[in-house]
Amino acid sequence: MKYWKRFKYFLSFDNLKFLCQYFFLALGACWLVLEFSSFFFPYIIKRDSSLFFLAILISAFWAIFKSFPPTKFSKESDTSNLIIEVKVGNLINEKSDIAIGSSNYFDTEYPNIISENSLKAQLIKRYFDGNRNELDSKIQESLDEQKIKASIDKQKAFGKNKKYPIGAVAMVPIQDRKIFLSVFSTMNCDKVTNVTRDSIWKSLCKLWDVLRQYKSLASISIPVWGAGFGLAAASRISLVQLILTSFIISNRECPVSRKLSIVICEADYNPKEMIKIRELVKTMSF
Repeated sequence: MKYWKRFKYFLSFDNLKFLCQYFFLALGACWLVLEFSSFFFPYIIKRDSSLFFLAILISAFWAIFKSFPPTKFSKESDTSNLIIEVKVGNLINEKSDIAIGSSNYFDTEYPNIISENSLKAQLIKRYFDGNRNELDSKIQESLDEQKIKASIDKQKAFGKNKKYPIGAVAMVPIQDRKIFLSVFSTMNCDKVTNVTRDSIWKSLCKLWDVLRQYKSLASISIPVWGAGFGLAAASRISLVQLILTSFIISNRECPVSRKLSIVICEADYNPKEMIKIRELVKTMSF
């Protein structure tokens, strides 16, 4: 499906301008090289139709390569050695530490409360053999160690009734990495999740602080908080920008991690969005 989406967008009218732009840029560069070479080596470089067609062929290949929708790209800062990566994949498969969003109750019961396809549900299936009680125990242990206070919601008739504040983070060690579960949304009695840009920003800022405490300095992977099941009233591009801005600002104050990977679920992959996100990352200074 991912490859079909890429090919379909590549052939679309929206992508035609990028294809033409890269083609003529490459053709201009090739022609400049030929003109420059023929001036100094007139007997070696002969301007004939074969060289012209070769320049067209090279330009066409370059245009196709550059305009084909990406599924992964990265940018490294020359000054801070910081790496920003955006890619399509499954966050649970990442080898680095990962950060997963949560509602303010840290509910783990699926499919009645959280979706069976959610990251928490995948986490339980993959690393806890479907035993959510084991994950619940580790979450509670982490919250208790940090002495994060919770209020009891007596009106909630399902799942957990301990309500934690936005920004609360639980750290769950799994094998040789750490899983961070961070509250960025609230859930009401109808199981409806509410997410705002402010709640995401607050949660991100707290997450970076916690990462410093646990010294997760090598690499951290995170999904697009607020997209998908979070249902934030914002585009995926603006949510990515929010995550990147928060991370860069926090990293300038004090190192958080050398590498941030934003992982987009394959089902949510949009070639047009991915190209815009790539352009966004290119323009960001960190």
